[in-house]
Amino acid sequence: MFFEAAVLLVVAGLCSANNISYTNCGPDGSLVFVDVTPCPSEPCIFIKGTNMSVTVNFKSVENATALTTQVYGIVLGQKIPFPNLPNPNGCIDSGMTCPLVAGNIYTYRTLLPVMRTYPNIRLVVQWDIRDNKNNFQFCFQFPVTVRGSTGVGVL
Repeated sequence: MFFEAAVLLVVAGLCSANNISYTNCGPDGSLVFVDVTPCPSEPCIFIKGTNMSVTVNFKSVENATALTTQVYGIVLGQKIPFPNLPNPNGCIDSGMTCPLVAGNIYTYRTLLPVMRTYPNIRLVVQWDIRDNKNNFQFCFQFPVTVRGSTGVGVL
């Protein structure tokens, strides 16, 4: 009975995951899985006043004693840092602890608040984590539309 319940939970978890399409902008082979929730279709719709859950499984490309998270909006080819990132330290409150060991698989988890002050816009989001040598542990880009709950005013 316990086995059946465990299998059901795993299957339910897989069905609710939103493995998005992304462009890898970091080291080859580093990304295993990228999930943004809620994002039932693409481009992902970021609703102002909500939180987006981000989960990334990745293979550490080298040993790292510190990690820095960076999130950008790319608009007309310009990278603009997302303000109010709740936790830029990738070693704290992210499901990971440092140091990271090269070759091991890690799971990074965080929430991104979508501020009500953000403009209604279509853009590409770049999410990356860099190590203590400023090298990418991972980097990915994916299309996003930011809008209010009514969807009015999207470019």
